[in-house]
Amino acid sequence: MLMFGATKQENHKSGSATLPAATQTSAQRPGANKTAAVKKIALSLLLLCCAATAQPSDPIANSTLPVRTLRGYLMIAGVTINERGPFDFLIDTGTNTTLLDPQLAAELHLQPKDRLQLASLSNSAGVPRYFLQKINLGPAALSNLEALAVPLPQLRELDRNIRGILGMNFLLHFSFRLDFDHSAVEIYPFPETARIPGGLRMPVQINESRLLIAVASAAAPHGTWKLALDSGISQLLLFQDRIVPQRENSKPSPQPKRLMQVSTNLARQTASTRLLQDVSISAAPLPDQEIVVLRNDLLKATDPQDGLLPAALFHSVFFDRMTATIIVSLPSAPVSMAGLQNQ
Repeated sequence: MLMFGATKQENHKSGSATLPAATQTSAQRPGANKTAAVKKIALSLLLLCCAATAQPSDPIANSTLPVRTLRGYLMIAGVTINERGPFDFLIDTGTNTTLLDPQLAAELHLQPKDRLQLASLSNSAGVPRYFLQKINLGPAALSNLEALAVPLPQLRELDRNIRGILGMNFLLHFSFRLDFDHSAVEIYPFPETARIPGGLRMPVQINESRLLIAVASAAAPHGTWKLALDSGISQLLLFQDRIVPQRENSKPSPQPKRLMQVSTNLARQTASTRLLQDVSISAAPLPDQEIVVLRNDLLKATDPQDGLLPAALFHSVFFDRMTATIIVSLPSAPVSMAGLQNQ
């Protein structure tokens, strides 16, 4: 979750590019590896998680869950952990592991398995790692899910009831839809039963528990970026070394550049903005975009991710786990992210 002038929760990366197995049986807890790099374990652990064994008589019953929204785009839903709760969690497709407020971990009497290094854009810190016996979002459930305990001060400032972030190591097991128009989440424990919405369907690359989407612009060094779909961000974000510098003699932008503060739990950086008027996905043009250009000191040259694509640009986003595609409902008019953040 990234709020400009606020915070972005750090992504805990993995090293595989495949969907987790949709198994219905319990998995053994993986052995501890205290020296393993965070970026290499999330999806391997994800493969060991399992869906709940109890299949409802109606597979799509109760699949639509109401959520409340903050700033017009941050979705908050009730999550139960080890049969306790529900607790308010942010649903964040831009965070590839699940995060807990340390106070919640203490209330649940969770015992850490080990500690891992959690990396931000320019810093890292050791955090405790847990494995949750069971976690539910509506009818969707997993056992043995990895979660990291991280303070969430900026989220807690927005809403004191928020106790964690539900990341892609949970969501990637299911087909799901984020419906911003109706403040609802649809989640399907059995992806073959999902209601398929209309809209623009496009393939995604699944890399380190991220959904990477091809986004075209002349400002992309090779004509196209791969941006991670992020429901916890309000503006399109590009990493500084993945965007063509604006030429000094180029046509002046109708919107001047401005500076803003972008902070994480571990660091704070100054970012600039830039107006792009030629952004498109699958040949469908998007409204003019004021993008955030941010330096990422820990970004490796081999990392395919070029930045972040806010899910709130669309009326709804559906991830079809059966085909590894997404379906988006495109806006008919420009979406004012400034307006969203002021809600």
